[in-house]
Amino acid sequence: MTIRTLARHLAHVAVFALIALAVVFIVGAPAHADTGAATAGDGIPSIVWRLDVPQLLNLLIAVVFPVLVGLVTTSNVRSAWKAILLATISLASGLASALLTAVLDGVPFDLIAAFLTGLAAWIIALATYAGFWKPTGVAAAAQRAGVQSRR
Repeated sequence: MTIRTLARHLAHVAVFALIALAVVFIVGAPAHADTGAATAGDGIPSIVWRLDVPQLLNLLIAVVFPVLVGLVTTSNVRSAWKAILLATISLASGLASALLTAVLDGVPFDLIAAFLTGLAAWIIALATYAGFWKPTGVAAAAQRAGVQSRR
C-alpha cells in the first residue's frame, strides 16, 4: 500500500466521521434545547450545539471497534454476525457514555441521546472499517491474531 492510497483512505474516514458528527449535532440539538440556553424573543429555546466529553470520547473510540470485533471473532463467522456484534458494542458504549454524562452533569438520563450516540458510533465504526481498516489490512491481521477457530 502506498502513502497516496493510505492518505486517500484516511480522507474517506475523515469525511464519514464528519458526516456522522454533523448528524449527531443536528439531530441531537433538540434533545439538549432545554438546558437553560438563551431563548428567542417568543420564549422558544434556541438551538444548542453541545457534545459532552463522554460522548465525544465514545465517538473517537468507535474508530477501533471494528478491530475489537476482529479480535474476538473467528474468520469463519458470517459478516452479518460481526455487524450485529459491532452494533451491540456501539449501542452499549452509547448507553454508557450517556449514563456517564448524566452522572457527571447531575441531569436525568437522556435515552434519545444515548441511542443517537450509539448510532453515530456504529456509523463511524462501519466507515472506518470500510474506508481504513479493511483496505490497509489491519482488519485481516486482527482477525488472524484474535480468537482461533477449533477444527
